[in-house]
Amino acid sequence: MFLRKLIRVIRAEIKVLKKKELKGCSKLSWFSSVLQYMDNQAGLYAFIAAALIVLIYLIKPKPRDKTIPSLIFIMKQSGKAKKQSFFRRLVSEFLFFLHLLIILLLAASATQPFFFSDLQVDAENTVLILDISASMATKDGLSTRFERMQSEAKSNLDGKISIILAGNEPFAVLDGGKKSDAISVIESITPTASLSNIGNSILTANDLLKEKKGIIVVISDFITTEGLEADVAKKTVEAKGRIIKFVNVKKDAKNIGIVDLQLEDDKITATIHNYNTEEKIVTVKFNQDSQQQVKISQDMSTKVSFSPIQGINKLSIDVNNGDDDLLADNIAYASYPLIEQKKILLISNKQKTAILPALQAYKESWNNHVSIDVAEPPKLPIIDHDLIIIDGFDKTKLPNAVIENIDKLVSKGKTNLIVTPQDDFKETKIAKIFPFEILGKGNETEVFNQLAISDITKDVSFSKVNKYLRLRLTDAKSISLAATPDNDTIILISEYNAGLIMYYGINDQESNFRFQISYPIFWQQTIDYMLNKQSLQTLNYKVHDKLLYEDAIQIQTPTKNIKSALVDFDEAGVYKIKGKDIAVNLLNKKESNVNALTDAESNEKLDLESSQSKEKMRLLPYIVYAIIAFLFIELLYIKVRGDL
Repeated sequence: MFLRKLIRVIRAEIKVLKKKELKGCSKLSWFSSVLQYMDNQAGLYAFIAAALIVLIYLIKPKPRDKTIPSLIFIMKQSGKAKKQSFFRRLVSEFLFFLHLLIILLLAASATQPFFFSDLQVDAENTVLILDISASMATKDGLSTRFERMQSEAKSNLDGKISIILAGNEPFAVLDGGKKSDAISVIESITPTASLSNIGNSILTANDLLKEKKGIIVVISDFITTEGLEADVAKKTVEAKGRIIKFVNVKKDAKNIGIVDLQLEDDKITATIHNYNTEEKIVTVKFNQDSQQQVKISQDMSTKVSFSPIQGINKLSIDVNNGDDDLLADNIAYASYPLIEQKKILLISNKQKTAILPALQAYKESWNNHVSIDVAEPPKLPIIDHDLIIIDGFDKTKLPNAVIENIDKLVSKGKTNLIVTPQDDFKETKIAKIFPFEILGKGNETEVFNQLAISDITKDVSFSKVNKYLRLRLTDAKSISLAATPDNDTIILISEYNAGLIMYYGINDQESNFRFQISYPIFWQQTIDYMLNKQSLQTLNYKVHDKLLYEDAIQIQTPTKNIKSALVDFDEAGVYKIKGKDIAVNLLNKKESNVNALTDAESNEKLDLESSQSKEKMRLLPYIVYAIIAFLFIELLYIKVRGDL
């Protein structure tokens, strides 16, 4: 009965705890509070063993009274305390209490108890995560968030310093440096127009520390607009025993910004959002020769439209009473292509070529500012074209002088060249222009897109070819765009001095590629690329977009000149790349919301000003030490008593 009653009490307490949790009750009973520090609550049943020990100890045979004359006096004296013998016996039985205590400790260990302690770590290493996103340029009084971040960073320089800049992507600028090195880096950085990738930066900081002891300090306004949320990353890192400290430099601010641009051939539509708590009047200027005033209600957006011009269009806003603390989203650019007449020459002795219909479709549906000439050798026009395509020719009818002229034009960058395969291609003089050797013929095989992110083969899939020319590339700078499973190049593109040359190794008569939807897409993208055609899609990007080129090229950003094959747009403004003016804008509604309440703040999951990590400490080792100590005491007691 006693055991059943104890089990019922324990179960009842657990049910009460669950009900209170469901109701959201914040005041827990003492029993519920204890349960919170047990990983295995089912281990409470082990305390039944303690109750069994007490019962077994109390169960003894009932004594029988016998009268012995020589002991009568003693029995009379002891009879007075008979009623209290139960309690005296318990007190006097030292071993009983020792065994009971050991069993209680064993039962407690079954519940896997623990407690939380402030995690202590020597400041051997500090990883600073510094937010360099657009919102950090927000003015808060006499300073900006970025300036306060720099000040906070200088006060958190303990041990060896590593610094990660949290922009579009985490970027480590210092690894295990000295305090003087860290100060130099902190003072040299400037705010960008990039997004804020705090969560991924935290994970990068953890990887940077590896097995070393240290602390991660994040200094930011915690407006996460890219990657993992900061609070999720924090919990992930803390679960691995890391200390992470959050320093929030955000204060209330006001902002009105351009958050979207819709570009059409004859119209630009801008979306302007008012993040303030009252209506604002905004002056919108377009290309310095047109302006209008608009009223925008609190936390609302409005749209304004303008007619674009060729080249760069500039849109700016000005808040009449100056209630605008973030200027990064007050200007937007739109780049419109310059209309240029281009000429294409198709040279072919084939009776029917599949490329010609693709060229005609390109002109009719995509670019009506191009003219297409078709020539059948030996009859040829004056060659002054921007792109020459040679699709199967009779080498006896195409004079070497013409090929030499094409060679010179391509080399000087006055035209670009595309050729297709033919059986006697190896014997033609045009083959000497290309950076490969012909090894022989290949049989039927699949063709795979090798560079799906290329401007030429993006969204293109190829089909089987019945035969092809096997090539061995002789120039490492040549880019293979399509190849066989055996890595035989089918389509390649390469620079030829100042021009571009392309080998289109698919014989359209030996493949079904010409019947696929990818065929006109491939030729549209190829011609655009070879003509360096400008379009709204290729001239306008957002911060965080990327461009990948075949080789490192010279790039002029809004603030500096760089040379790279990968362009990561982390500045707003106008880039100059390969003769193009490319407009890049912030256009991010979350980044412009400088007073945004983060998930961490709204859910009260984090103390953003100063987050302290807790370490989960297990009590099991201490319990084991206590049991060993009590067993030693028991042996010592038995030895002293003379039973051992």
